[in-house]
Amino acid sequence: QKQEQKQKRSQVSKKSTKTKQEIKEIEESIKHYMSQENYKRVRQICNDILEEDDNLDFAHFALGEIYYFIKDYKNAIKEYKKVISLNSSNTKYLMALGNSQFYNNDLEDAVETFKFGYQNAANDPLKVIDPREFQIKIASVLRKRKNFSTAKGLIAVALKDDEDYIDALVEYCEILDAEGNDIVEQLKVILRVLIMDQKNQKVGKFLAKLMATQTGLDELKKFLPFDQNASSSVYSFLATISRNYYEILGAIELAKIAWQSSGFKSASIALNLAHLYELPGKFEEIIDITVEFIKKNSYLKIEDFKISDLLPVLEDLYPPECLLPFSVLPNAPYLSIPFSPLTETVEKKTQMLPETSLDMIALFSTALKVMFTQGRINECCRLINLLGPCRLGYDLHLTTIRNENAYF
Repeated sequence: QKQEQKQKRSQVSKKSTKTKQEIKEIEESIKHYMSQENYKRVRQICNDILEEDDNLDFAHFALGEIYYFIKDYKNAIKEYKKVISLNSSNTKYLMALGNSQFYNNDLEDAVETFKFGYQNAANDPLKVIDPREFQIKIASVLRKRKNFSTAKGLIAVALKDDEDYIDALVEYCEILDAEGNDIVEQLKVILRVLIMDQKNQKVGKFLAKLMATQTGLDELKKFLPFDQNASSSVYSFLATISRNYYEILGAIELAKIAWQSSGFKSASIALNLAHLYELPGKFEEIIDITVEFIKKNSYLKIEDFKISDLLPVLEDLYPPECLLPFSVLPNAPYLSIPFSPLTETVEKKTQMLPETSLDMIALFSTALKVMFTQGRINECCRLINLLGPCRLGYDLHLTTIRNENAYF
């Protein structure tokens, strides 16, 4: 069937009998199914319309996009070349062809396509694609060829009129990472990008990669002083990014710096560090962080509850019993401290607890979860009896600490 379709399309195309409105509707239909990633349906529509008229650029472009998405760059190139033979000035089509050639390792062809695209983009009054994007793509080819100095030169040109042009800065990070000999410069660029675009995945991965090394951490501490309270939120933010890209140990080191920079005062930063310690199973460190927070902030309260009342429980822990299977918990023979269930009706509170109180409840609930996992059941009961009443009446499942509330 595919062979028949190719033969039909290779023949002299007939003039389409469809009206402009019908073609527009088909184009909209293709866009709809592409957005749903229903590639099978898109192929069917494209092949049907191309049998009637092989000169519809949008249909060839859609087929090229499908091949590109499934990383069949060879066939993507064929479709994109057909598109460009029909509409050679369309910068979107030129960018698509150049990208496919780049990933297919046809670097010479990619450079020529990107150069042609740059010329068209520079002369395009609509500026569908910024001409700098083609410069950046040429720099990507040069990076792949390890021609780093020329690649940097092109990036410098792209940044000339706008030093915060993110796409150029991201490619600059790529070049510095490939070059591998200027960690300080790479850190500067990474932080510049993250200030403007906190969710930039490429740069986030570069940060995580650097934070996995002691050299990267040391250079960051030189570049960003950590003895100032203001820097604690920055280090906490960088720790979150490293965690998001699974560089857990690097994230822990960053969170420890944030905790130190905060003067051991921030419940939010303590909670972040506790969550990070949880991932590699460093449970004792979570208890230590919780105790340290309470000692440094013993004056704090959650409503009328003094957090210092938790210290006798957390400082007087016996070694962990074991990792208990859930099936034995209801009949645990050593459960000697009873719960204190509240029997009176609890009035629902109309105003939520402040963020600091929520963070403290989350931190203490994380410590509680750790104690439960370690088999410290009696201590869990003591902690629940103390902490439980200050939670009552609040819809904590609707707050930022809903997960910790669920554990509680």
